[in-house]
Amino acid sequence: MEGVIVGTVRSGEVPVAFARVMVESAPGPMPDIALLSGPDGRFAVDTPYRGRYVLVVHADEHRPARIGVDVPDPGRSTETVVELPP
Repeated sequence: MEGVIVGTVRSGEVPVAFARVMVESAPGPMPDIALLSGPDGRFAVDTPYRGRYVLVVHADEHRPARIGVDVPDPGRSTETVVELPP
């Protein structure tokens, strides 16, 4: 059963559109995937395993950010916010 990490990329209170979100590590084998946040900064990453996922986020005019997200149950969604430094 798959779950999902649902998140928002922002800088301060401002959503960051079209940021590149990549899974750096996962608790099991994952394909190399990268996706873009939407115009509102939102993104979603499928999570087939329970455990810790590490996401790396890049956006123009911002330093990259790395965040760990714990997925307690692969059948549910997990919410997170990625804060990009200026």
